[in-house]
Amino acid sequence: FRDPTCTTAAGTYDGDVLDAHFVTGDGRGNENIALTTVHNIFHAEHNRLVHHIDGLINSLMTPAEITAWHAVDPATGWAYGERIFQAARFVTEMEYQHLVFEEFARKMQPLINPFLGGITSLNGAISAEFAHTVYRLGHSMLPERVGRTNVDGTVNDVRLLNAFLNPALYNNGGPAGQLSAADAAGSVIRGTVRQVGNELDEFVTSSVRNTLVGLPLDLPAINIARGRSEGIPGLNPARRQFFAATTDAAVRPYLNWLDFKNGLRHAESWSNFIAAYARHPSVTSATTVADKRAAAAALIAANDPILSAPAATSGVDDIDFWPGGMAEKPSAFGGLLGSTFNFVFEHQLEHLQDGDRFYYLQRTDGLNIRFSLEGNSFGELARRNTSVQGTMGNIFEFADFIFDPSSAFGAVDPQGASLLALGDGTAQFFDPLHRGLNILFNGGPRDDKFRGDVGDDTMFGNDGNDRLDGGEGDDRLFGGNGDDILFGGNGDDDLRGGPGNDAISTGPGFGGDIAIGGEGNDFMVGGDDGVEYFGGPGDDVIVDGAMRSEGIFGGPGDDWIYDGDGHDGGIFGDNGNVFDLLAGLDKEGGDDVLGGGPGQDNHWGEGGDDIMLMSEGSNKFFGDYGFDWITQRGWPVPADIELALLAQPGVVLNFNDLRNRYRLVDGASGWDLDDHIQGDDRVDDPAAPPERQNLAGMELTVAGAAKIAGLTELTGPAGFNITLPWKAGNILLGGGGRDLIRGGAGNDLIDGDRWLDVELVATLNDGTVKRTWDPRDLIDDVFADPQRLNPGSIHIERTIRTGPPAIDTAEFGGNRGEYDVTLNPNGSVTVVHARPPKKAILNDGTDTLINVEVLKFANTSIAAPGAKVAAVPANLLGVTQTTAATRLANVGLALGAVTVGSSTTVPAGRVISSDPPAGTFEFLGFPVNLLISNGVPDAIPPTVAITSPADGAVLTRAFALSANATDNVVVVGVQFFIDGAPFGTEDKAAPYTRNVPRGTLAAGTHTLSAVARDNAGNTATAAVTVTVQ
Repeated sequence: FRDPTCTTAAGTYDGDVLDAHFVTGDGRGNENIALTTVHNIFHAEHNRLVHHIDGLINSLMTPAEITAWHAVDPATGWAYGERIFQAARFVTEMEYQHLVFEEFARKMQPLINPFLGGITSLNGAISAEFAHTVYRLGHSMLPERVGRTNVDGTVNDVRLLNAFLNPALYNNGGPAGQLSAADAAGSVIRGTVRQVGNELDEFVTSSVRNTLVGLPLDLPAINIARGRSEGIPGLNPARRQFFAATTDAAVRPYLNWLDFKNGLRHAESWSNFIAAYARHPSVTSATTVADKRAAAAALIAANDPILSAPAATSGVDDIDFWPGGMAEKPSAFGGLLGSTFNFVFEHQLEHLQDGDRFYYLQRTDGLNIRFSLEGNSFGELARRNTSVQGTMGNIFEFADFIFDPSSAFGAVDPQGASLLALGDGTAQFFDPLHRGLNILFNGGPRDDKFRGDVGDDTMFGNDGNDRLDGGEGDDRLFGGNGDDILFGGNGDDDLRGGPGNDAISTGPGFGGDIAIGGEGNDFMVGGDDGVEYFGGPGDDVIVDGAMRSEGIFGGPGDDWIYDGDGHDGGIFGDNGNVFDLLAGLDKEGGDDVLGGGPGQDNHWGEGGDDIMLMSEGSNKFFGDYGFDWITQRGWPVPADIELALLAQPGVVLNFNDLRNRYRLVDGASGWDLDDHIQGDDRVDDPAAPPERQNLAGMELTVAGAAKIAGLTELTGPAGFNITLPWKAGNILLGGGGRDLIRGGAGNDLIDGDRWLDVELVATLNDGTVKRTWDPRDLIDDVFADPQRLNPGSIHIERTIRTGPPAIDTAEFGGNRGEYDVTLNPNGSVTVVHARPPKKAILNDGTDTLINVEVLKFANTSIAAPGAKVAAVPANLLGVTQTTAATRLANVGLALGAVTVGSSTTVPAGRVISSDPPAGTFEFLGFPVNLLISNGVPDAIPPTVAITSPADGAVLTRAFALSANATDNVVVVGVQFFIDGAPFGTEDKAAPYTRNVPRGTLAAGTHTLSAVARDNAGNTATAAVTVTVQ
């Protein structure tokens, strides 16, 4: 089509008109100045990233790397410009995906499922119902004016009609004059976020209902025509198809007009639909809108049978999808859309998400950029690239009130909502009606203290050391620069510390809390209802609450993570490869400390030299890259560590075998109890099977040893005397107690007394130093007001300590004859499996031992060379005490306590048993206790008879209570009783008698008894009954 009035020659164009438009990647960039704003923000973000990436390349890389970036690739033709363009494009794509789902889509429908990994068989293509009908829902939300507020606060709103196809209007600031791109975009953002969109229903504002793009066009009519032309079924036929496919009651087809009425948002619209679609002659014969409405009203008033007639014949099936779906009421807790639109919207977004193998969560899995993406939002994009200073945390939310440090205290609305000044410098918003009003607080350069009330609030601390408390509701708090303290309160909160050493407490919620530390050394504490944590760059401390965490990611830096009670969603020391747990782990990472707490926990050390703490439950420990440790430090029961028990990601817990499991854990340490520790079977041999190889990146390096005080000395000439880097086996430390340690295959290093300690060292503001292995001990100081402990003053201290000497045993799988044992000049012992079995995994390798007293082989145990120990002799039993004492002295042991006991097999005067038993190794001079027999035990009880008074006697005065007792050995004593109560003390010598004074017994019948006892504890009893008058 060519306008006959056009004077531009064919094949040419009007440059002035063309230059008045913006060049965008989408043809709709000029359709409306609000759309231009969105394009502008992403364009500016891409440009910002290009400059940022260019700066990183030229400041951090070597000349050779810079040259490689600038070289032209012969296959693709890519040069430097294309490379940084694509690098920035990658980031903006991921930002876009994140905000579409996390902010927009889940604001429309919170029940969109979380992403659990791409499904290649799932078709994520846009459905016709979504493209031609459902996603045209936004037309109903458009207000009649496009809000614009300039930086100086002047209002420059424009009518929606004028905002279409008018790119020149974009930079027109009205009273502010011509605007830059950043100010123009900021003007639209600043104005529109202070507008509430129209309700999502079948009604549409006039500018697009009657004068779309300045023409007599009706956008809802176009939507209806679009659906019909593209073959989209009507509302009820679509519901019928959806219900048949899913049996979802929410999309059950309507039975009739009465049923349809119950599904409407506005009951008053029922008559309009009857007027438009009913197949009643009074409606179909009417020729005007007024007549059709009158006919519909008459049908309703008469309760005409057509209202209950089947949908297929009454006209219900004729209702077009767009107006019918827009008119439906939303479900409780079901988002903003009616049931049919919601069904399509939710399924489409979930298919887009789950069918995308390049979805941002999986595409950035294990990369630090994932943390940046999770902490990003469309509001942040606007803040970075426009003149906007603050929006709601989710830009699609509306702020009822906006405050900053200069806001005046007092009432802010007629219903009594107020900004209160508390005595400690805190400003608090308070609504006595608890209406759930949302506030936006934009802090200044100083230390702000602000507290919210009930509502979904957003607070920006910006500069300064701020203290922000969201109160109740789903709050979004941004600390900004400085050392901030953030409290989420009750609700699903999104707390982001930003640069600085921040303290974050999420409080209770519904399992949707998010804590993001950002740059700096942060201290994060979660509530008991499920939290997801992202530590970010820095040395962070993370303390989870009592419910299953959604995932804990320490990020770059040396982090300490305590998971709390319950089963976790994964404890990741670094960036976390959530979707590929078997491969692709980053070799670089922090030196983290991971503690699971009670429950079934999964520890992922990832890169770096990590330390994992033993905890209650059936746990999995994945050390992976770096030289990683498991330690018993602080665990109150003996260890049973078997590093060879392979942990496998995703394997369901076997409740018949609740042992802990390990993968690529290199060192193990006991503490102060009798531990059993066993290494794995990995070796430093390229010819070994892959599952038994110690790979590059898992060695103990010089720098790694220096991170743990005392480890360099332990591995040096005076200790194990190895050369670093080293990855030939495990380092196994016993600590205090009598430990049993087995290296397994590989060349293992074993020390029976040393152990690995790890502590948090905190320097309080007053200079006091606290040491603890439980980060919960520091919570009160970190969150005190005023703060007593800055999180930046907390660091991890790792130390090799020496426990008290004890008899420690190194165990080997073969017989003694298979091994060569050598005492080295530095006092260590080398045990070489010189004659191993043919099966490689049974080769114990060459182990080096320190502070090990006993070597246990399959057929015997011996004292380690140089160890000052001896085994309790086996030839003590049955000999006299004198002989036993001599034999103990002959091996260097001493005689301890001697006790006597009876025996049916050992003659009197001979040794029954020793403590410790025979074969037990002890240090020289250790006292061995002996039990000596005194013969066959006496099992015969004594005999006893009461001699006075006689049974049945009548007593009127004082009397003597007497008895005779005899025994085959000796009577120890006789105890008299009156009516079951002891009378006097036990009489230990004959004659056995006690005087009973007059008046001791009341008148009546009484029982007198005597109990005789012999030396073996046997007893006998005699009794008589008497009457006292």
